[in-house]
Amino acid sequence: TIRGRGTKPELAVLGIVSRAVPRYKLQTHPPSLPGRPDLYLPSLKLAIFVEGCFWHCCPKHGNIPQSNVDYWVPKLKTNVSRDRRVERNLRRQGLSVWHIWEHDLSSAKVEETEDRLSRRLRSRAVQFRTVPL
Repeated sequence: TIRGRGTKPELAVLGIVSRAVPRYKLQTHPPSLPGRPDLYLPSLKLAIFVEGCFWHCCPKHGNIPQSNVDYWVPKLKTNVSRDRRVERNLRRQGLSVWHIWEHDLSSAKVEETEDRLSRRLRSRAVQFRTVPL
C-alpha cells in the first residue's frame, strides 16, 4: 500500500519545521484546504507539500516506468496537473505554497535542506511579525 500520510520524508520535514518555529500552530493534512497540504502553518499563511520524486514527476529524478506505459503516462500527468490546480487554489486563498522534494531529504542533503528551510521559516515569521524581535 502507498501511504499518503506519515511517510519518512513527511516526518522529517515535520521535525525540521517543529525545530525551526517551535511555538507555531501546525496542522497536518487539514481537510479544509484544497489538496490537504502535508503541513499547514496558519499564522504564516504557508502550506508545505512533501513531494515524492516518482509520484509528482520530479524534474531531477522523475521517470516513467518502461512497462505499462499506457497506464503510467496518464496517471503521472494527472498527478502533475492536480498539483498545479491545487497550488493555484491555495494561492488564491492568500497562502504561500512550498514544495520539498523527497531527494532533498536524502542523508546526503538533509542538513542543507534543514538549514535552508529553517532560515526561510524564521524569515517568514519575522516578515509576519509573529516572533518577538
